[in-house]
Amino acid sequence: MRTAHHIRPWLARFVLVIMFALIALAARYGADLQDRLAGWPRGNELLLSAAGNGDNERLERALAEGADVNARDIFGTTALMLACSNGNEATVRRLVDHDAAVTLDNHGIDALNSAVITGNTSIVRLLIQSGADPRRVLRGRSAIDYAIEYNSPAMVRVLSSTLRDGHTLK
Repeated sequence: MRTAHHIRPWLARFVLVIMFALIALAARYGADLQDRLAGWPRGNELLLSAAGNGDNERLERALAEGADVNARDIFGTTALMLACSNGNEATVRRLVDHDAAVTLDNHGIDALNSAVITGNTSIVRLLIQSGADPRRVLRGRSAIDYAIEYNSPAMVRVLSSTLRDGHTLK
């Protein structure tokens, strides 16, 4: 029968291998992250943070200082997507008023899909009025697919009425 004395050296070697693997991953992807952040305008960081938090004063300041209204964070999410996913209607309206692109997507999720997923019908209406297309299919799914998946009858009604008023599902 093995004793704790026999297991400890094996465990120590295992932990060291894991640690070296983690250090190698950090070195590889940490440098990539630093490259992505290098030269990234501070105004964009302020804009993205303000949009996610619904801080419209900071948002306006960032835009006045020249932040790109369509800037993306390191994960590819735009300020408009952040505002939609957090239900910040006033922030969404400000971004749209500053010509934020309602059609940009991040791995199949755009601002409209973000608003549908969070169940905010007023933001969905605002985005559609601003040019978002409820028929648009990204990665095999449309906004109405998300409304059905997230069991939101109110959202299905809003999208269906919009589709009856001039849009058709493909």
